[in-house]
Amino acid sequence: MLLRSWLSKAQQLTPNSQSGKAVTNVFSAALKWIYTNEYRGGCHDTSAAIYILLSECGLAPVLCIGEVKYAPYYFDHSWIEVGNKIYDAAVCMPNTSGVPSAPVFASIDLETGDRTELIYGLASPNGYDEEAKMVSLMTLGEYSLFHSDDPNKVWNLTKILGKEAGMKVNVAKIREKYSHVRRLERHDAGHDAVL
Repeated sequence: MLLRSWLSKAQQLTPNSQSGKAVTNVFSAALKWIYTNEYRGGCHDTSAAIYILLSECGLAPVLCIGEVKYAPYYFDHSWIEVGNKIYDAAVCMPNTSGVPSAPVFASIDLETGDRTELIYGLASPNGYDEEAKMVSLMTLGEYSLFHSDDPNKVWNLTKILGKEAGMKVNVAKIREKYSHVRRLERHDAGHDAVL
């Protein structure tokens, strides 16, 4: 099974440290949920939830937004960076028109085991689409309210993924603590995370 292979490779890449285990635990929980629920085009949601969970583990993740180049294609995307490495579970379930890729763990493609061929933070000639423009300007609190079907979507998803990772999440507390957070725009494909 593809998911099992990806999770196994992520485990093999995990440093033998408390922080390494925390990253793997949260990433694996998110990847399982994304894959099992076929949560397509949810990178902005899932990256926000992963960011919050890793922060709650005492890590210093960076919540990023930018464009990603894959072969001749560009797409708007959100991902996480920890210690100058890219962590991207959502890339395996793009929008229906998107090009799927294997998840990226510590800048490694979990299918090939090699450095990812995705180029994160490379600006396209066309720039962001309208949704990505809006998301790039919003705090997490504003972004969560942007979901008219569930104005607590980011917070509720964080609780769901936290439960998958064996973490207790209090929605009111994380909303208060992380509502002000903004994504870091990446337009610098040469930054350390992709080298």
